[in-house]
Amino acid sequence: MRSLIEIIQNKFILIIILSTIIRAQYPCSCSCCVGSNCQSCIISYAYAPSCTATSCLQVCSARYYQCAANAPYGQASGTCLSATTITPLSGPYSCRCDCCNLNSSSSCAPALVGYTTAYSCSTGSCSISCNSQYPLLCVSNQNGQTQGTCQGPSMTTTSTTTTGAWLGNACSCYCCQSGPYCLPTINVGNTSSPYCSMYACTQACQAQYPSLCPSTPYFGRTNVLYFYVKRAFFTLYGSIPGLQPQFIVGNLLQTGIIGQNAPMNIVFLKLKAKFGDIFQFWLGSTRIIVVNCLEDAQHIFTHRQIYDQGDIFVEKLGLVNPNAVLCLRGAKFKRHASIVSPLFRGNKINVHLDAILDCTDKLLMRWRTYNNDLGQVHLNMIEQCQQLTLAIFGVIAFDFDLQTLEDENNSGKNELTRALYIHLEAAMKLIQLPTIIGRIYLFLNPVYRQARTIIDRYLQRMIEQELQESSMVRAERKRTSLIASLVTSLQQDERAEALKTEETKKGLSRAEVMGEMLSFLSAGYSTTAAALVWFIYFMSKYPQVQAKIKRELANYHFQRLSVEDLESLTYLDCVFRELFRLVPPAIGTARTLVMDDRLPATGANLNKGDQVFISFYNLARDSRYWSESIDPEIFDPERFSNDNIKYNNAAASIPFGGGHRQCMGQDLARLELKSICARFMQYVTFGDGGPLLNAGGFKQTDTILPKHIGVTIHVD
Repeated sequence: MRSLIEIIQNKFILIIILSTIIRAQYPCSCSCCVGSNCQSCIISYAYAPSCTATSCLQVCSARYYQCAANAPYGQASGTCLSATTITPLSGPYSCRCDCCNLNSSSSCAPALVGYTTAYSCSTGSCSISCNSQYPLLCVSNQNGQTQGTCQGPSMTTTSTTTTGAWLGNACSCYCCQSGPYCLPTINVGNTSSPYCSMYACTQACQAQYPSLCPSTPYFGRTNVLYFYVKRAFFTLYGSIPGLQPQFIVGNLLQTGIIGQNAPMNIVFLKLKAKFGDIFQFWLGSTRIIVVNCLEDAQHIFTHRQIYDQGDIFVEKLGLVNPNAVLCLRGAKFKRHASIVSPLFRGNKINVHLDAILDCTDKLLMRWRTYNNDLGQVHLNMIEQCQQLTLAIFGVIAFDFDLQTLEDENNSGKNELTRALYIHLEAAMKLIQLPTIIGRIYLFLNPVYRQARTIIDRYLQRMIEQELQESSMVRAERKRTSLIASLVTSLQQDERAEALKTEETKKGLSRAEVMGEMLSFLSAGYSTTAAALVWFIYFMSKYPQVQAKIKRELANYHFQRLSVEDLESLTYLDCVFRELFRLVPPAIGTARTLVMDDRLPATGANLNKGDQVFISFYNLARDSRYWSESIDPEIFDPERFSNDNIKYNNAAASIPFGGGHRQCMGQDLARLELKSICARFMQYVTFGDGGPLLNAGGFKQTDTILPKHIGVTIHVD
């Protein structure tokens, strides 16, 4: 209890300190408006570290998301005030809101959506208030229009505000006047109270600004909690550079990840160019420190006693699969890893080659029968590759036919593939949400719950099928079969095991078995398929590379390749190394510090609890680590040839991570990808579908996919 009281006291002390710091900074007026040809007006005030227009504009845009609309969708400016006294805002005024949004309608003709209040009787101020009051209907970008019209003074009584006597405790007043459901996010000024509590500050704000901070819920709300939450969880701090985060959305909105679907790999690459080898980034409410230096990355990977599995995996992805080895730490991770990791090592994966080729031949037969038309451009290669890799993983991991290749029309409507897509899409959304909001999102999402029901039904079928085998057969097969190994590890008495400490538990519960099955099924569906799609894309764009692979395979004609044959394909190895360098399966990985540390190259001081993100994508494109003779931004397998490899620091390409938490299934992924692509090149020639349909680009999902891929298929 005492420690809890001390924590609460420390938080209130932090509020006082931060409020004092704010008063010591330079006051700025924030003038903003929403819409084309709008006239900006002062909507509130902010404090900047320097008295310049640029500094003021930065803090205005960061603090008030209404000021983030760029021309032609709005205007924003910040002006440093010569005096330290801030003139109280005028108003309030009643505003009519006429809006439209292309995201919710095919046409966009502004219509009445409701009313709100503003602090200035102008179109710009009313438009901003409408945008704040009705964020889903009144947008401030290219997707719609917002027209706010001042209707005159509102019903709220206005009064002149004064500074008042200092009462000993600083309060920052955030208020709104748009009714009981408005968001109190506009800083109308500062005041003081005799007690350091939210209740005392709220009363002081209402007394100091009676016309702006309503005491009656009908007119609006007053909230000083916003100030604390913004400062404590959504404020750039420390010496590491980065963009000033915005409330709730962090850096997601201002970088275009939200709203414009900007891929995270490109966002991080641009931020590296702006800030250098290390910078802060806010994934919504989650602060990460992005590391772009190879020496620092290697330091993180080799100091496992300091850097443990990232909170993103444990807390965020753990919401959808708390029993996946990816989301575990400590003794529970060791227990799970001891059961599943041996199956992905050495010769134990080579026995799956024939099963991989059998599934690949099924897809080739589909192409030969239904898609062997050079005039047809195929736009569904992502779906077809996902169907193939999912079918393969169902057979080699679970001895189960998922029937994803049975659809002759390539429609990709298999219920399991659709359910896995929904599952992974939900997982990506959770990364951007606070944990508690993520729980609510999953609970109130019927589409996700239905998808999870479908997935669990398949997993239960696989377990029951394996349980029908005799224990002797299962004991023999568990050395090479994932499902046999998992079922063999099932706890005989789950209740008794649940009462033990984590260090003394043996085996896996049925829920834990299903969690591991889901994690590997998701990997088989997603990451390997992404690499396969990129291979097809690069072959269509670089016919000379495709021709060289076919020449390397010419000696084998159309025969099935053995593991030894695959190992002899050195040029194909170069192709895959270049593919994984340019578009790794994941853009990076995260680690959380369990004690303070200092990075050796950048000299950044990190604290216990900080979360670092090693950017595979940025490292692999950093010209410092690659030969000057070959541009690191282009696809060129010759980079890894015997003549050129000595001029490159190949350690900068780490597509499967490093350290003790690197991807345990990477050897299987490499075997699977190499055998599939070699089989493709024995029979298929991929052609370019044109500059529009096959334009490439990036689409961010749980992995990186081509945004536009359209190829022709010719089966020999």
